[in-house]
Amino acid sequence: MGKVSISKEIEKALISFIFAFAFISLFSSSTSWMYDNVEYLDADVFSVVGKYWSQGYLPYIDLWDQKGPIIHFANAIGYGLMNSRIGVFWVQVISLTITFFYTIKLLNEVFHSRVLLFFVLISALGLLNDYSSAGNNVEEYLLPLLTMSFYYMYKWAHDQQDKSDNHPIQYAFVYGMAFGVSAFTRLTNATGLCGGVFVIFVLLLYHMQWRNVLQNIALFFAGAGCIVLPFVAYFYWHGGLNEMWYGTIIYNFEYAQTAPKLDPFSLNQTLYLFKSSLNGILLLFVSLFLIKLPIKRRIGFLWLFVSLSSLLWLMTGNGFHHYFIITYPFLSICVNEIYLLYKDNLINKPSLFAFNWVVFLIFVFASSYEVYGAFNKMITKNSNLVFYDEVRRDIPIKELDSFVAYNVSPYIYLYLDIKPCCRFFAYQDPQISFSHSLKEKVMREYRGKRAKWILMGYNSPNIERLLANDYLLRKRYKNGMKLFQHK
Repeated sequence: MGKVSISKEIEKALISFIFAFAFISLFSSSTSWMYDNVEYLDADVFSVVGKYWSQGYLPYIDLWDQKGPIIHFANAIGYGLMNSRIGVFWVQVISLTITFFYTIKLLNEVFHSRVLLFFVLISALGLLNDYSSAGNNVEEYLLPLLTMSFYYMYKWAHDQQDKSDNHPIQYAFVYGMAFGVSAFTRLTNATGLCGGVFVIFVLLLYHMQWRNVLQNIALFFAGAGCIVLPFVAYFYWHGGLNEMWYGTIIYNFEYAQTAPKLDPFSLNQTLYLFKSSLNGILLLFVSLFLIKLPIKRRIGFLWLFVSLSSLLWLMTGNGFHHYFIITYPFLSICVNEIYLLYKDNLINKPSLFAFNWVVFLIFVFASSYEVYGAFNKMITKNSNLVFYDEVRRDIPIKELDSFVAYNVSPYIYLYLDIKPCCRFFAYQDPQISFSHSLKEKVMREYRGKRAKWILMGYNSPNIERLLANDYLLRKRYKNGMKLFQHK
């Protein structure tokens, strides 16, 4: 029996790896071996910080970004393994393999191998619908623990053996780990998770499971601590804790207050939100249907809080479409719940059949846009490479370590293999526009560093006085960018 169980787990792992390898190869254009020199702002910033973290430089102190350390750590592992973005590719494949493994385990609670692959395919389409075509997203490194968490919530919700609602404490430990990763990626990534944890907590209190409540709270914080505390200790030891908190938390509060809001009356933005939130909307409707059935009410309320807490933030929080990746596990939950309704004779076979194919066709249609974008990126050559080579020729080799690009794509550093000499190294003005405190930091940095060479993407009122007083214009390129040399 044990051997059969082990072989089944190995089979799930192998299927998960195949799905993950194919997915990242096809759709992560910034890291995949199938693409050639694709550049993308966020993914390239993560790669620059991760690359030089693997070489001993410190995030936030030597190279600044507004994201938590998890994404940079994942990229540092990739560059530490292979000193190139293909190393990040393999980190992504491992991360997504774990995600698909727990997706299969979740679906396997209801389905067997004959139809399991079909639903794994649907789940992959649901992920693709919200996936940034550049790949290397902040959220994808949370997905393994997030999917694992919802798998455990599902198991607990469907456990009919223990009517007291006693909740396994090891599950709470996983929830805590997922929360810890959310805290160091984007705290709002934990909204759905927190909705589910809230329902579990209320039910434990209702059934007066005081000891179990305390045990779960302790294990939740222990799980969060095993993620958060090592990073806190690391940055404290290296004198960068304050800057880490600034980049991870403080700046993003300022950003949230000043960022432009979505227009609720715009048809394009409405369709954009609807497309991105399909997983969450499906779970919301399924939960409302379950609540109407007395024997399913507890499960219905669990998924109602999970879906609503996610959707309320995602649809009002000015989020980009890859933020919706956190709703990825919801689709598999919906598929399971609908099939169980069929088994309990609460819906008929034609309705089940129609649901399966409607969901499949919706996600095929919704994901076709991402497939089209990926194909275009595969066949399009990067026209900026000739310009980057020209910039390298214009700067003496011995002075490349004193170069920084201002309001220019961060891919220039990866392509030219140059570490920026200033920690604020990419699209500085857009970042400054959301935070007065960051503007002061950036200006102080550029006045103090005195970079020998600055490549200007476009005119900036923020540093034009510095350029006029301390720098000479050495070259104006055909694309309008300018190269300045320190006097």
